[in-house]
Formats: sequence, C-alpha cells, structure tokens
Amino acid sequence: MYLCICHAVTVAEVRQAAEAGPCDFDELVTRFSLGDDDSCGTCLSVLEDLLVEIAPGPAGSPQGASAAVCQRSGQQVACAGATAPEGTE
Repeated sequence: MYLCICHAVTVAEVRQAAEAGPCDFDELVTRFSLGDDDSCGTCLSVLEDLLVEIAPGPAGSPQGASAAVCQRSGQQVACAGATAPEGTE
C-alpha cells in the first residue's frame, strides 16, 4: 500500500526505515520527500499514525501505546491526530 502516492512511497518502505532507527518524523519526511512542494501533503498525517503504531510506548507497554511520541520540528508531540505548533509546518 502507498503512503505517498505523489512520490510512490510505500508504507513498507517507510515502516522499514522507521523501525531501523529512532522514531524521527522529520528525518522520514526528508528521506522520502514527503509533504514537499511537489506533493499534496496528505501523507504527513498517515506518517504520524504509522509512527504511533510502530513506536515503543513507556517501559513495559506494548508497541503503539497511546503515550508514544515522535520527533516533529524539534518538539515532542503525540503523533496521532497531532497538529504542529503554528509556523512549524
């Protein structure tokens, strides 16, 4: 399944990259050119949801726990349904 149809990036590609390292929203956005000037940006919310799904929660909790966070614009924010502070998008 595609995460970004504009750049033909699959969920599997992004999942593999995210699982290989820390949960870093900005790095994945840059690596796969997600939400750039040549795309619609719809994939960004899908990426946030994917990071919540695969991110480890607090110690002892299952992966995808609601407390999982990712890095976005240098600040920790809850990925699912999160909105970035004004001026960071």
